[in-house]
Amino acid sequence: MLSFLKFRLSLEQGFTLIEVLVSLTLISIIITGVMGLFVFSARSSKISKESLDATYTARNHMEMIYGLSQTVDFESGLERLRTEKGFDKLSSSENLFGKAVDGQYVMIQVKKWGNLVDVIVNVYENSVLRAKMETLLTWAE
Repeated sequence: MLSFLKFRLSLEQGFTLIEVLVSLTLISIIITGVMGLFVFSARSSKISKESLDATYTARNHMEMIYGLSQTVDFESGLERLRTEKGFDKLSSSENLFGKAVDGQYVMIQVKKWGNLVDVIVNVYENSVLRAKMETLLTWAE
């Protein structure tokens, strides 16, 4: 009986067409699922990089405002934003300034509340808000 099975197995060589089709179908299903993960990962990485870049830009501009608040008075600081830092004043009634920086648009809003100054830095990319920072400062007199 054992010799019969060995003889029978030796006659069967290769795969049938059904076996090949089933294996190709299983492989294509697995590859499709894995490729979806790669696409999702690439998209997630791009969004994360854009957010990180915008946050870095907002932080740099917030530090610049902080530096101005420690060295000059309030009105001189607003004037330096326009003259030295290259910001355009966007509103005559509010202290709102804007500037394009490396493909992003930085908007700084400064509101004086007694001895405190509220500073808001917004960073836009393609008209979409990517980062926002806000702080209260005591401005040098």
